[in-house]
Amino acid sequence: MALWQNRSSVDLHRHALARSWALGFLICLGGALLGERLGLFDFLELKTLDWRMRLRPAAAQNDAPFVKVQIDAASEEALGPFPWPRAYDVYRVLVFRLAELGCRGVFFVFDLPPTQEEADPWTDLPVPVYLIRRVEAVSDQSQTGPPWVLSYQPLPAAIAAGDPIAGPSLFPPSPEDGLRRAFQALVLRGPRRLPDWAIELRLLADARGLPLERLPLPLDANGRLWPILKEERLPTLSFLDVLNGSVPSEVVRDRWAIVGLPARSSYEQIRTPFGERSALEVRAALLQALWTDELLRPYGWRTLLLVLAGWVAAVGAGGVLATLLLPRLSWLPTVPLFGAALHGVVAIGALVLWGRWIPLAAFGLGGAVLGLVAVFRVHGFQMAQAERRLLQAEREAAFGIMAAQVRHEMRNILQSIQAPAEMIRRNFARGDPLRLAEHPERIAEEMETILHHVRRLAQVLEEELALLDPRRLQRTAHDLWGTLEEALKTLDEERARNGVRIVCEVPPQRGRAPHDPAKMRHVFLNLLRNALQAMPEGGELRLSYREGGRRRPFVEIGIHDSGPGIPAEELERLFRPFHTTKAQGLGLGLAIARRIVLAHEGELRLESRPGEGTRAVVRLPREE
Repeated sequence: MALWQNRSSVDLHRHALARSWALGFLICLGGALLGERLGLFDFLELKTLDWRMRLRPAAAQNDAPFVKVQIDAASEEALGPFPWPRAYDVYRVLVFRLAELGCRGVFFVFDLPPTQEEADPWTDLPVPVYLIRRVEAVSDQSQTGPPWVLSYQPLPAAIAAGDPIAGPSLFPPSPEDGLRRAFQALVLRGPRRLPDWAIELRLLADARGLPLERLPLPLDANGRLWPILKEERLPTLSFLDVLNGSVPSEVVRDRWAIVGLPARSSYEQIRTPFGERSALEVRAALLQALWTDELLRPYGWRTLLLVLAGWVAAVGAGGVLATLLLPRLSWLPTVPLFGAALHGVVAIGALVLWGRWIPLAAFGLGGAVLGLVAVFRVHGFQMAQAERRLLQAEREAAFGIMAAQVRHEMRNILQSIQAPAEMIRRNFARGDPLRLAEHPERIAEEMETILHHVRRLAQVLEEELALLDPRRLQRTAHDLWGTLEEALKTLDEERARNGVRIVCEVPPQRGRAPHDPAKMRHVFLNLLRNALQAMPEGGELRLSYREGGRRRPFVEIGIHDSGPGIPAEELERLFRPFHTTKAQGLGLGLAIARRIVLAHEGELRLESRPGEGTRAVVRLPREE
């Protein structure tokens, strides 16, 4: 029977674990898909993307047609601190100097101040001039779709007189630009929401000699672009050297000049995955990444389906193993965690090796959450199994005690049955010397005695078998103190023999607690007998009653002896099966008593200090 119970328990656990695993898997998968779709994990995705970008090696240089012209310390020493008076005249001279060296165009990466009155208009420029136009107001800050630009910073009057190429930057230098870190390739401008391409892409289209629409850019569904901003290796010239004409023409010929300020604490810095860098360095790295095609390929439906298939295979394998290998559950929670780690390795490897961006945060967290759910679930199963094994051991031990008690009772009762039956048999075997045949009423009396003892034997067996089965509780609303008094009366002889004095603290009006009188009488007998045995030389047994609790009213019985007490480390052990401090005992009395009280939804505890006696407390819910 025990073997059958163990097998059914394993089957039950297997099915429960399979159900919980399947439910957790579906919840994690649905949460990952929904969160990825709604952009709930964008922040974590960007953080992991920063980390992955740093792992990706820089692409091989292929002579990108750009050169940096920086306003360095020598330039500020000769022309004064930046910005300069009559700055537009200085910039105009720079554009003509670069054009004379064969430069194809000039890209200013800093905001130009309002025009001074004495500045000459920028007309008849020899090469295209690209200007970053700061966005002042944006209508939409949501995470999907390009932003709608309400207004731009107006162009200075001297520049507006010419024909420069101005527009928003792909990488804004500050949050006020309204363009998010998921670099938008275009924005929508004006009431008619006309598309306006980022200024870097317009420069790139001119450098490649292609229309903007034909640029081979891996844009996602929202028009976003993800360049990897590695440190660029471009020729760097001094602003002052260009103005003085001391730059060799072969360094500038057929290149595009990127003009800006180097990294200094006094100038605006842009935060990138590789640390804070100046606007000049960011734009140079951005154009370099665009030219060398150092871009992330956003995932499509095929990639997403492939990711889901791998995620399902790695994480779902834990559910299959859980149903097949239930007795070895200790390592199964690591399966979804391993699946999440494997997904992370694939996502990182795809970016580092092939430049493919696979979402990492949502599915990684999904696998981790499922792993934690499995940990708690498996731990619960193991605790339940341990509890069942403990209860089974208690039940078997209790049945051992019950068998001994039943044997003792049966011996006495069988002797009471044997005596009248043997007397009648011998009488008739000897010729009926007692004249029972003439007095059948005497035979009926002896038969009634036999039947009385048979009924008593059946009652003993029924009570003992029902003692440890909480499902057979017959709870009715009784006075718990009255049940205690009934148990105490059966121990009057033992109490008198030990010389123990009884002190009762009980109010005249008492509530009722639903309980099974026979089983609670067994509990009190066990506790009272323990208290009397703790005072073999006499003492005082204090019995107390109290009620309490507003939300959950209760009745509490206290049994306090004046014995030597029990050390604190020994108290909880007393409830363990087979743990006893008595020379003659199996150590199951308190374990059985606690189980009966728990079956009544109550509480049994011991309180003791050496030298101050021991107090047993029984608390049951009170009838409202």
